[in-house]
Amino acid sequence: MDKGRRVKRIFENKPVESRIKKRPRLRWLEKVEEDLREMKVKRWRQKAVDREELVSIIFRAQGPQRAVGSSSK
Repeated sequence: MDKGRRVKRIFENKPVESRIKKRPRLRWLEKVEEDLREMKVKRWRQKAVDREELVSIIFRAQGPQRAVGSSSK
């Protein structure tokens, strides 16, 4: 092949710059685990099996809020 052909030059090209290396994005589970650590919840996987305990952890994470469905007039 002729070295001047565009396709040949593209095929044999070696990039000069490298890609920017960033840390990977956090996955959803990693963020949840970080939040649970901040709340000092231990053995959350075992607690998640018990639905009532899981609901109490969720309510604790939400903080004080007014009841769902209540209307303020």
